[in-house]
Parts: sequence; C-alpha cells; structure tokens
Amino acid sequence: MQWSVSLPRVPLGPVFQSWTSPSPPLLTSTSSCVLMLLKDTTKTKPHQFVHRFFISAPSVFHVGVKEKVLVQMGGKYLNKHVSVYLEDQGMLMSEKKKTRCTTEEDMNIVELMIDRETWQQSKRRTSERPYLDLVAEVSDDRVRKITKVLVSNHRGYIFIQTDQPMYNPTQKVNYRIFTLNHMFRPHEGTVCISVFNAAGNKIMNTLKRAEGILKGSFPIPSVSESGTFKITAHYEDDEAKAAVREFKVQKFVLPSFEVSIETERRYILLNDQEFNFTISAMYSYGERVKGAFHCQFGFVKKGQKAPHIISGLEKTGSATLQLKDINWTQLNQTLADLQSSGSQLYVGVFVTNIQNGEVQEEQLYLPIVPHKYSIDLSRTRSYYVPRYPIEVVAVVRHPDGTPAVGVPVTISIANHQASDVTNEYGGAYSAFNFNPTSPVSAGGLQMSQIIKPASSPTESYLYISLTNKVYHVGEELSLTFLTPTVPNHRGHLYYMVLSRGMIITKGSLLHGTRTVGRVVITADMVPSFRLIGYYHGNNGDIIADSVWVDVRDECEIKVAVQHDRQPVPGRQTKLNIDLHGQTAKVALLAVDKAFYGLKADNKLTAKQMFSTMASYDLGCKYTGGSNPAEVLIDAGLSFTSQTKSAWRQAFDCGSQNVRSRRAVDLNEEKRKMEFEDAELKICCTHAFSHIPMNENTCETRSRRVLLVKKNQMCAAAFLKCCLAAEKLRKKKMREDLQIGLGRTATTDDIEEFFLDTANQYIRQFFPPSFEFREFLVTGKKSHTLTLPDSITTWEIQVVTLSSETGLCVVKPHELRAFKESFVTLRLPYSVKRFEQLFITPVIYNYGENDLQAAVHMEQTEGLCSPASATTASFTEITVKNHSSQFVSFSVVPMVTGPIPIKIRLYDIGRENGIDALEKNLNVKVRGISAERRKNRTHVFVITGRSSRTIYFDGAVPDNTVPDSNSNIFVSMEGNGFGESHAKNLLSPEIVSRLIVLPIGCLEQTMVRLAPTTLAIRYLDLSDQWFDLKAGARDDAFDKIEHGRKTPHSYLPSITVCDEPAEINVRMKLFSCRNLLIYRDEEILAKVIPWVYFIVISGKNEVMDLILNDHRQSTFKLVRFND
Repeated sequence: MQWSVSLPRVPLGPVFQSWTSPSPPLLTSTSSCVLMLLKDTTKTKPHQFVHRFFISAPSVFHVGVKEKVLVQMGGKYLNKHVSVYLEDQGMLMSEKKKTRCTTEEDMNIVELMIDRETWQQSKRRTSERPYLDLVAEVSDDRVRKITKVLVSNHRGYIFIQTDQPMYNPTQKVNYRIFTLNHMFRPHEGTVCISVFNAAGNKIMNTLKRAEGILKGSFPIPSVSESGTFKITAHYEDDEAKAAVREFKVQKFVLPSFEVSIETERRYILLNDQEFNFTISAMYSYGERVKGAFHCQFGFVKKGQKAPHIISGLEKTGSATLQLKDINWTQLNQTLADLQSSGSQLYVGVFVTNIQNGEVQEEQLYLPIVPHKYSIDLSRTRSYYVPRYPIEVVAVVRHPDGTPAVGVPVTISIANHQASDVTNEYGGAYSAFNFNPTSPVSAGGLQMSQIIKPASSPTESYLYISLTNKVYHVGEELSLTFLTPTVPNHRGHLYYMVLSRGMIITKGSLLHGTRTVGRVVITADMVPSFRLIGYYHGNNGDIIADSVWVDVRDECEIKVAVQHDRQPVPGRQTKLNIDLHGQTAKVALLAVDKAFYGLKADNKLTAKQMFSTMASYDLGCKYTGGSNPAEVLIDAGLSFTSQTKSAWRQAFDCGSQNVRSRRAVDLNEEKRKMEFEDAELKICCTHAFSHIPMNENTCETRSRRVLLVKKNQMCAAAFLKCCLAAEKLRKKKMREDLQIGLGRTATTDDIEEFFLDTANQYIRQFFPPSFEFREFLVTGKKSHTLTLPDSITTWEIQVVTLSSETGLCVVKPHELRAFKESFVTLRLPYSVKRFEQLFITPVIYNYGENDLQAAVHMEQTEGLCSPASATTASFTEITVKNHSSQFVSFSVVPMVTGPIPIKIRLYDIGRENGIDALEKNLNVKVRGISAERRKNRTHVFVITGRSSRTIYFDGAVPDNTVPDSNSNIFVSMEGNGFGESHAKNLLSPEIVSRLIVLPIGCLEQTMVRLAPTTLAIRYLDLSDQWFDLKAGARDDAFDKIEHGRKTPHSYLPSITVCDEPAEINVRMKLFSCRNLLIYRDEEILAKVIPWVYFIVISGKNEVMDLILNDHRQSTFKLVRFND
C-alpha cells in the first residue's frame, strides 16, 4: 500500500461519507509519554480465556533511580499477591515489592530501584547490553513471568554553563554545572569533571560533590594552542553519557560591531537567475555602522574549508549577484555539477568602519538544491490499522530545514486526493478511507511511502484518534479509542501516561466500540508523550495501537525579567526578577553581545534543555507498529503477559525518528549602507583632524599620505580637505574674536581641565562578562547590578532551579548600557616594542546638536607621542549630530608590558568633561613568537614505592631575542592503553540446544549432564541469556533439578572401578552443577575424602585431587610418580 504527498495544490478530491475524524497533529518533538489501555473481559463462556496477566515497565532502567512498573491482573489472579522484583542470574537486584489487584479495573504501580552496590558486583555491568530480568511471581499459583530491561548508569541530567563563549590565553574559565535527577529536579551526588585542550589532552580531572548547582574555575595555560576546549561532566560510572560544553581559546579583541547577511532564503535553486541579499552592520549597543563593504563570491567543495573565489564577481556597493554572469566555461563546470558534487555557494562580506578602519567579516554558505521544498513523511504510520482511516502527516521544510509555512500541499492515496496548507510548523495532514489494493498517483514534487497493514493474531485491532496539534500545559486532550467489536460482557479500558521514560498517571474507562477519554496535559509531560492503548483478546493476546503527542516547550515556572530606566555604563541599575509566587535559586550571567560578532556562541539555551529532556524518550517510532508487540516495544516498553514476553534488544533504535526543530523567527529589519568613493571619503576625513603639536603643512602631510597609501587620488583628496580645514579653523577663530568671547571655553580652561586628572570618571573596566553568581528568589526580587564601563548591549542570561519546578532556562533579557556622547578606543591584542602605530579614538555624538569637543591623550611613561608632548595638549574636533569622528595619535612604545592609554573628552560648549576611558596596550619584544616541540615517549609504571627521573635539555635557542621571556613546558599523559574486550564466538541459540534433561543410567546421565551444565555455565559467563526467550535460564535449571530428584538418580555416583581421570571429570562436573543450582556443599565435602582414598589406593599413576574451593569450581591437579 503506497501513498504520496505532492506539491503544488490540486483540487480537493471526493468527500468520504463513511468516516470523519479529527485531523492528525503536527508532531515536532521526540520525548514521549505513553498512554496504555487494557481491555479486560470477563468469562462469558466456559472455554474463554480468563487468566489476564500483564506487567509493563520502561524498557531501560537507570541505576539508583526508582522506576515505576505497571501491574494489571484479572480473572483468577484477582485478590492474589504479586511479587515484582529485579534479578540477575538468581541474585536479587532490588527489593521485592508486593501488590494486589482486587477488581478488574485496577492498575497498580510499584516502584523498583536497582541496588547500586549489588549492581557493581554483577558481571553484566560491563557487557555491551547490560540487562536484568524483571520478574513477577504469583506465589499461590506458582506463576513466574519474566521480561528483560536494559540497564543504564545515566541516572540524571547535567547541564554546563561557562561565563564566556571564548577566552584569551591565560584567562580564567568560570563554569557552572547544573545537576538534576531523573525527575528533572536538583540532584545531590558526585560529579566527574574533565577539561580537554585543543589537542584533545586531558588537562584537568576532578571529582566534586554537587547539590544542584556546582561552580568551579580553572586557568588556561599560557602555552595552550588555539582551538576548541571542552568541559565534560558525568555522574560516576556514566562516562558514556557525559555532558559537554565547548568553548574557543584564541587571541582576540572584542569587535565593536557585527556584520550580518540577510537573504530571502538560505539556499540556491538550480534554475535561479540571481541572488539578492542585504548587508547590515550594527554596533554592539544597537546603532548602525557607517561603512563600506566588499563582497566575494565562490564555491566550497564538499569536505573542504577554503573557498574557491570566482574572479570577476567582486562587488562594492551592490548587493545582487547575477548567476548568469558567472563564466561557467572558465570554471569547467555548471551549477548542476556543483549541486551533484555537494558543493556550496560562498558569499564573503567585508565591512570597513570608515571612522576607525575596523574591518569585520561575515561568511555565508548556500547549498545548491534542485527543489524548493523537502517533504518528511516519518510521522505517518508505517503500518495502517485495517478497517480504519489512514491519517497522513506531512511536514514540509525548506532546504535549510526551516518549516515551510503557508505552502499548498496535495496528499494522494489511490484515486483520492486532499489539499491542505501547511501550518506554522510546516505540517499538513488528511485522513483517508481507501481500498488497500488501489494504485497511488501524484504529480510534480512528491514523496512516497509504502504503508503495510498491521497484523494481529486474532484479526482484532485498536485504533486511537485525536486532534493533531501542539498542546500546551493545562489543556485537555480528547482521545477516541475505536475497536471493531466488543465482547458480550462489557470490560474496562486501562491507560497510563508516560513521559521521558516515566509513568506519569493512569486510569480506567468503560469499553465500547467507540470510547472517549480525556487527559489533562501537565508540566511533567513536556516536551512530548506517547499514548499507547491495548487490550486482552479472547485468547490472551495483546491488541495494541500507539500515537505520539507533542507538547509546547515551556518551563514549569514563569519568570519575568525587567530593568529600571536607561542603564548608564559604570553605574548601578536594578534588575527586577518576578517568579510569580514561586521560590527558586537564580543563576545569573551577563555577557557582552559583541561576542556574537566573533561567531562565538555556546550559551546554554532553552532549546538545548528541552532537547536533552527529549533524549530520555525510549520510543523509536512516532505511531503504531507492525504488530501489537512491536507497538509496545517501539513505544519504549518491556512487557510480559499471559501468552508473550517482549523487550528491547538494544539501547538505540537503528533508524530512530528525531524530533524536528521548531521554527525560530530571526527576521529583523535591516538597512543597507552604501557609500560612494568610500576610500576617498576616509582620506578626506583624516585631513580634517587637527593636531595642535603637528607643525607640518598640508603639502607635507599630503606627501606622507602618498608615501603610505601609494594612492595619488587619496593624497589629492587629503590635500584639498586639509587646506579647506585650515581655512575653516581660521574663519572660526576670527568669528570668536569678533564676538569678544572667543570659544565657549578658552584654551586655558581646557588645558586646566586636562591638567586635573582626578576631576573626571575614567572608564577602565571592560570585562566580556560579569555577574556570574547565584541567589535565592522568593516571589519577586530587585537585584542590583553594577554595570561595567562598556558601552554595549549586555545579554542577561537567567537560569532557575528549584525542587518544585526543576530547571528553567529563561529567554535572555537585553540591557543596553549607553551614553549620548562618548569616546571608544580599539587596541590590537599586542604590538612590538619600538613599533610605530596610531592610537585612533572615535568620538560618537548621538545627540540632536553638534558637539564641539577637545580630545586629550594623557602622557604615559614608556610611550612616546607628539600628541602628548605636554600634559594638557589636545585636539579640537566638531562632531555632527548622529555621527562620529575619529582622531589619530601617532605613538611609539619604548618599553614592554602593559602601557595604559588614557583618552579624555571635553565638551567645549558646555564646559565639562563628558567621557574618558583607559585601556592597556600590550607591548612585547621584537621578534617572532615561536614554539618548538619535542615529543618523547617514556613508558613506566609509578607504584608509589619508587620514583623515576627524566632529564630534558633546558638550553635556550641561540637566536632568542635578548630580554625576552623563554619557558619550557612539559606535558605528561597517563593511561595510554584502553580496555580490551572479548567477543562471543558461539551463538546462544545453538548453545541452548545442548541443554537437555539429564536422565537414564550413569553413562546416559553423564552424557546429558555434561553439555547441559557447561552450556549454562557458558551462557552465564558470556552473558547471552538476553537473546533467548524469557525464562530460558529458569527452564534450564528446572531440567537439572528434575534430573537430580529423579528416582535412582546417579548424582553423584562413583565406583571403585572407575578410572581416576573419569572420577576427576565427574567431580568437577558435579561441582559446576552444584555452583549453578542449590550448592549442596556437605555432599561434596563427604565425597572428596573418599575419592581421595580410592585414588591413592590404586597402583596406577597417582593423581592428587585437591578441592581448593568447590564453590568456585576450582581444582588443582598435581601429577607425580610413586
């Protein structure tokens, strides 16, 4: 049976009067809950099956976690105690819990927890598929039912947060670890924390006790190679499920602005003729950048990083690429060739701030695709339920994975069609009645899927219908359970709700051919859950169906974050946190948004949190299954019933459906800044800067510009603007003299202001992040923030944690620290001593009036500059409203180390200082910083009783620059060898055939007992009972036990005429049997001395048989001559 989804829209097909059903939901997450329905009918005929027995539990148990097990009994099992427990080869691994069902509608829940200490002793703990037997016993009826559950050490959630997404070498990394249990509540336990450098070497490993939130820090070694570091954290014995947080380590300076490229779509179609895009640049404090841009185009081959630039396509001042202008002949390939090889179109944009020359880059990689949409049909049943409609769920996405909203979709089955328009998640759906043998047809873009009929042992089925949509907490979900027939005696429907592998709730309903039930969505069902319904057939078979329900991602707690008034750099502001009556610990962090200009973003997000929650889903399919047992297993259950037991075979699903990522609206209004002759405009702007201490004429300065820039047009523009600036300055001086007032503030006033270094607040604290702290909030709290001196937008990240509401990652709150007029200064990461460079502060005026200001750079020891030849020298500039202006100071550092650069700004019109800042210039010695590595391997074992000494050559290279720092660092790594693993070579199915009932005479008993005992021993040691049917080990023991209790049993039977070698073999065999079953130590203790006497009385070679420990089946055979 095949069906398809096609685009574009076609007219609606026939209306089917035989069936109407709510539309199936759009499903968008992966974690699940299960609603299980049991139908139990009472005896209506003497031959009718009445022994209802059903035990169900999550298919994976977690060590140290209380897991819930569902027990439902009927018929003769009513009012009888049922014992439920976990065991491992006869060893009890949990407490035995007893329960009793008194009526047919009862569904009881018992909680079992794997004992950690006992589990540590189990040999299955280290196997590839560790598992335990889930046993249910009805003692009065001697009924013992077994299913299997996998065992995981992953007993909780861990989230890691760092205070920055990127660090400079030698910086200290602050991290915060949130530990939660299986219920998503704070967890107290030991956490293993490791740090790996860019080379993959472990540089830190520690164990710490956590109580919900764990804080720590570590320094980055100064010799660390640039690259990606990572922090891992996991609970003990759970290294395979470690949480990871990566961050970059490299030399960087925070950019002042960020470049973005906005496009209508993030892909290129094969038939596209042009590609339009918008370039924007924004300062970190939210204002637009005035600059010029340059574009490059090319393509990147699959598996490569460096783009191949297509010459002749460079753009300056244009934001449209004409694909038809590409010389495909020169490239020797077409757009189709690039698409077939997996290549991507490359767009590189370089934006230059014309004020300070800062250049920032943005890159865009666009896949080349043949179709505009992709269609995902994984959320539709792979197996339809006979007699009931097929609910088709199609998710339409753009090639970049974002949902395609408002797209007409045609869904076709057989000769019928239905049309729909995709919703906000890209979903479209329809329900169909059809003839399973009808053909499938669709035109245009299509995706087809074969749907097979589900099977049932008795041709009985269950079908669950619900309204398809994304539900929210507090909403009521209406369910319809449909069955073709109902037994004569009306039974009950049983259900339970599972989310993230846990049973949430349960209940019962009266059964009919159409039964309606309701479930209220609660916070512990986020982000999704599964509904599984099933009932007992007349022969005791399970009839099942399942659906998957999506729940909107939202925290259990409501958090609102606001701030007071307009924050000012360096001042205090109030951060108001409202938890709407709840109490929680709040973890705070403020990060400079300038980081995002470096493309560094590793913050903890709500999306990561819900994705991690979804990973606890044990289900493998969205809906249904090929048969009732597969329905239950694919929903994440292990179960045993009167007629069948089934369980999950591995942790992974093979081809598991993954929850689709929800759409995130990132559209922002952008503008495109275009400048004509941007380079000439920069040259002219430089000429207008006036430096009082500079006695060079405009002609001299113009010749120097020509020498440096090697651009005649730039030098001419500089000369013209310089002369014009001199005329304007002279005119201004004459006007000031005529009105008798001169400047608003005289030169003496300005110089006097700059001489007083203590009369102005100097901004000098510019951390990339701050306020990495936690505090308790009950209801509401007004928290005081002391802002750093940065003029930027701070992203306030808030995480809450409490025992009532668990963890919540709140949407970041932005706080803009801003001034109307200010000065900025961007310094390189480091410079060389005696290197001449320009210090270029930029003055911004976002006021409504022009700003006439004096800019002063203070004298600093170790820094030679003509601009600070005197203690009060300054440069006068005029900054238009809503614009900026830079000033350049030529400097030469004379010493190494950090040199403070202080820039002060004075408002001449208002006669007051309006801003000042201080930043350090990092000066290093001349030469090239180089690193020489020598790798030597020394293998030795440190026992604690001895030591080893290794000598290294510590001589400094001859070409080392004098007075420079030289260091020798030694890196050592242990545990060079990993663990070894043995592979099982014998099939458990074949080995199990050797297990037979040991009966007959002595020789016959031995022939049967030997392979039976050794086969059981092999399956125990190789841990392969998991692949055999439930109860296979119990059956094997029953055979040995029955053989032992048979009249005239020969166990153990030894005669004097037996050869010593035969006696040895039989004694070891009996000891192995004794170890496996009932451990009759007294029997062997009496037999051994007698055997020893018989052996040493013989005239043959003597074999001394010494039983060291028959409980361990260990014998020592010593052969000697008399």
